Amino acid sequence: MKTGAVVVAAELYPNMTSLKPMLQLAGSTVIKTAVSTLKSSGVSPVVIVTGKNTKQLANHLSKVDVICLKNEKYAQTDMFYSANIGLNYIKDKTDRVFFLPADVPLFSRQSLFLMMGYMDCTDCD
Repeated sequence: MKTGAVVVAAELYPNMTSLKPMLQLAGSTVIKTAVSTLKSSGVSPVVIVTGKNTKQLANHLSKVDVICLKNEKYAQTDMFYSANIGLNYIKDKTDRVFFLPADVPLFSRQSLFLMMGYMDCTDCD
């Protein structure tokens, strides 16, 4: 089964001086850590839904094989709206999808493999 991912990075983060997905984490950044874990588990495509800092994030991820989509209405919408942008894009390209916010990178390959195994063994939509 082909597994993709939608990562939402379109939030405004009004109280932060730095872009949250680009904060440093273990020698990398939050978003690159999440993408790396997804990719190392065979997850592809990885779709990143961006907002205000689209150019900065796209440039930061330019050497990583991801698809960046912009939520043009990021200032007026919520995470659900951004998720729909990514899910509508990916729905015909994969059999199943992982969804996560860009600021939650702390999951492992083993966790992804366990979830994929569970989905393989159950009648999971």
